[in-house]
Amino acid sequence: MITEVPLEIDESAPRRAMLTQGCSRVRFINPERKSVEASLDAIIRAQEARFDVKHLEFDHHSRLTSVWPVLLFPNLESVAIFGGSIERIDDLSQLRHLRQLQVATYKSSRRDLAPLAALSLQNLSISVAKPNDIEALSVLRPLRSLAISSWPVEDLSPIARISARFLALRLGKLVTLRGLRLVGLHQAHLLRCTRLESARGARVPNLYVATCNALDLDTLRHVIGLRTLALVGVKAPGSLEFVGGCRLLEHLTITATSLMHLALTPLVNHPTLTEVWIPVTDRQIVELAVANKRIATSNGSIYFNCGVEISKEDYFLLSRERLDASQRSLAE
Repeated sequence: MITEVPLEIDESAPRRAMLTQGCSRVRFINPERKSVEASLDAIIRAQEARFDVKHLEFDHHSRLTSVWPVLLFPNLESVAIFGGSIERIDDLSQLRHLRQLQVATYKSSRRDLAPLAALSLQNLSISVAKPNDIEALSVLRPLRSLAISSWPVEDLSPIARISARFLALRLGKLVTLRGLRLVGLHQAHLLRCTRLESARGARVPNLYVATCNALDLDTLRHVIGLRTLALVGVKAPGSLEFVGGCRLLEHLTITATSLMHLALTPLVNHPTLTEVWIPVTDRQIVELAVANKRIATSNGSIYFNCGVEISKEDYFLLSRERLDASQRSLAE
């Protein structure tokens, strides 16, 4: 699939900007960081093709202090804000077709996300979240996905009542997953949340945890409804007993973490596991596959299903089928 290259409009020299019929992507730039030309509004407003624009981006060098140009494109479906001088985003509330928004303004301490409450967004990404963002997030309409960088408080209780199927959190002050109970939440990704210590109080069926080395893995047993767990680059556990405590777990993936010295007994005896991908020796994989013939297991070198060695291709095909079946059961 070929993605359309955005038409770049220099805010300081807009007379060069000619929107063509069918142009759906526009990016405001200002490579020399000059003053915004006063005629920018009139030049774009005079062009009929502005109604075809669906996607708008304010790049890092934009000198605009607000997003008022969004009003020139009434059919916008997505907006990405990177402009280093942008402080106000009030005009977004006028975009009735807006479904996707990325807010990555540098002057985030001055921005106000309250206008977002008037929108029917599907996907929202917030970078460098601030305490004054939380109240606005708590009253958002149902989302498909919410991604937040630098979560500003220690738990997630301020957004526990919002609705989103996917949540991604990166960096920030998060210490506990208390409040991770978003309505309809299907999957959560935690990336480099280096202060995160506990998963207690969370409710999520699919959880991905990467480089969260302060997390006490034993607290994962307290995650309500956990079916799929992926751990990437976490601190090496002292044992795999935490897996045994996750009584509904079906799919387990652990990578970039040393496990070769650990006993695999909790995986052998687990009542619901159907698939295990772990970084251990080939011999350990063979022993696990023989001891628990209900599961599919691999270390990326050899592949087993129900105690029988299979090809890599067959393993991933079966894995996809199992995951689909698991998600269907959750939906029901």
